[in-house]
Amino acid sequence: MHYSLTTQHIELSAADTRQIDEKLARIQKYLNPPFQIDIVLKHDTHHQQGMVISCRVNVQQGGKVIHAEREAASALTALDECVEALQQELKKAGEKQRRTRSWRSWFGRRE
Repeated sequence: MHYSLTTQHIELSAADTRQIDEKLARIQKYLNPPFQIDIVLKHDTHHQQGMVISCRVNVQQGGKVIHAEREAASALTALDECVEALQQELKKAGEKQRRTRSWRSWFGRRE
C-alpha cells in the first residue's frame, strides 16, 4: 500500500513504519483503487505537561476526502485511534452507497 508519511519533531524507527503498514492494512479492504492516503504525525510543543502527539490522516478516493485527527501520548496510539475512526467512516460511506444503489434498483433506475 502506498501512502505519504510526514513527521514533524518526531523520529520513527523501522519497526514503527512496519506497524504503520499493518495498521493501514485494516482500512485497505474498504477502499477501491485509486486512492491516496496522507499521514501527518506531529509532536505538539505547545503543551506544558507530557508528550502530546497529534495524528492526521486524509484518505482521498475519487472526489471524496475522509479525514481523521486524534491526539495521544504516543505516535502509534494516535495512529491506531485515527485508523479506527477511518474504519467507522468508511463503513458508513459503504453502507450508504449500498443503500442508495438498492433504492435506485427498487424504483427501476439502473446505473
